[in-house]
Amino acid sequence: MNHINRIVKKYFPHALLIALTFVIVGCAGWRQERTAAPIADMPERFINAPPAGEYLDGEWWKLFNDPVLDQLIDTAFDSNLTILAAAARLDQYQALANASQASWFPTLTFGLTASESGPIGDPAPAPGVLLNPTAPSYKPSLTAVYELDLWGKLKAGRSAAYADLLANREDLRAVVLATTTTIARVYYTIIELQQQAELLDRTVATYSANLNIITGRYNLGVSSAVDLYQAEANLAGARMQRSTVEQNLATVEHSLSVLLGRYPQRGTIGKGTEFPLKAEVHINSIPGELIQQRPDVQASYQRLKATDNRVAEATARFFPTITLTGVIGGSGNELATAFDPDNMLWNLIGGLTAPVFQGGRIKAGYDQAEAVWRGQLAQHKAVTLKAFQEVEDAIVRSNLQVDIVQALTDQVTASHSALQMSTDRYLQGVTDYLPVVVGQASYLNAERSLITAKRQLVESRIGLAGTVGGSWLDRSAERAIKAGRSEGNNQ
Repeated sequence: MNHINRIVKKYFPHALLIALTFVIVGCAGWRQERTAAPIADMPERFINAPPAGEYLDGEWWKLFNDPVLDQLIDTAFDSNLTILAAAARLDQYQALANASQASWFPTLTFGLTASESGPIGDPAPAPGVLLNPTAPSYKPSLTAVYELDLWGKLKAGRSAAYADLLANREDLRAVVLATTTTIARVYYTIIELQQQAELLDRTVATYSANLNIITGRYNLGVSSAVDLYQAEANLAGARMQRSTVEQNLATVEHSLSVLLGRYPQRGTIGKGTEFPLKAEVHINSIPGELIQQRPDVQASYQRLKATDNRVAEATARFFPTITLTGVIGGSGNELATAFDPDNMLWNLIGGLTAPVFQGGRIKAGYDQAEAVWRGQLAQHKAVTLKAFQEVEDAIVRSNLQVDIVQALTDQVTASHSALQMSTDRYLQGVTDYLPVVVGQASYLNAERSLITAKRQLVESRIGLAGTVGGSWLDRSAERAIKAGRSEGNNQ
């Protein structure tokens, strides 16, 4: 019985401490996470009726059936520097999330000290006295330290790091989505400018021919000097517009090269095709489902969760911290004896530290974390509202741009007929050259506006596709991550 009592007295305090620890740890995570407050009265549908049909949850640019565009976007997944930078940032946050998981485990530290002492210098020893150095001493130790997560501080840190990781994953998906739409916009802008250049080339040729005719009539005394000057002015204006278009075309082609991770160059796409006016992007999801899948909205929500967990971390700093420290160490004049289990001792220490006076530092840290959370909550609401606006705007542009294209088509037809009639009347001597000048300007402006309107129609559908995400973003993001790592290994 005495033997049992000694065992109880020796180990009962340790057992009690361990049991109490598990009870307290069971209370960890006592603070519930706050979720984003929903947008008040979220609409059940868009106020502008979306296009009828089924939304394609896939690579939206495939709807345009343009192999050149397909190739450009496919190349960008491996070479666009903005995508590669976002992929690298994601790897950074992946490493931080991995590091946060270390708080699950104790830290183990191994130490080894070796000491030896003796006299300084080499004095002559007295007879019979040896001044030899003392024998060396070796002291190995293994220290384990573990912090008990009583108030969920470590758990909150891990959750915040994971939310940051998810937010940056959504950032990468948002960059991928934005890059595809940007490349498509730039591509069709190049096609627009190519068509504008071709139109102005034809216009310059026509105005040159007209000038030759008017010069001949002027030499014969049929046409006045005013007619001649008007024809020369028209030709000079057309040439000026052609040079401006060429300038714009060069800069846009340069930007496309940079989007592909290349130095600026011309002729990347060669001769462009016609605009895919019949390709449509459909949306039939309810707003909540549609908005929530947007990468920017998801990223904002994950950052909101991260800031909330950092508030939990700041709250936990008001409470005591308990750590358990275990040490195993030995000592010997030789390494072999120092590591001999028979010469080793163990020590277990439980430590409690509680803040008593910090000069308001902990309270200020909590106030800062709470203010960051409130700011992120407002930011999340703003991002969500902005997403609704972008979808509504894209639907309006997509629907009404068709009418604009049709109206401009009618205007081109009418202005061309008016130009032909005024030219015939001038050649017949019925009128002077001014109606021809007006007709030429009207027809040219209508043609150029029609080309721009067609590009804007395609761009409105690109914008509609860019307002939502899709499962294809996950595949493209993973491809970008692999491309970025491969690029780094090749440097």
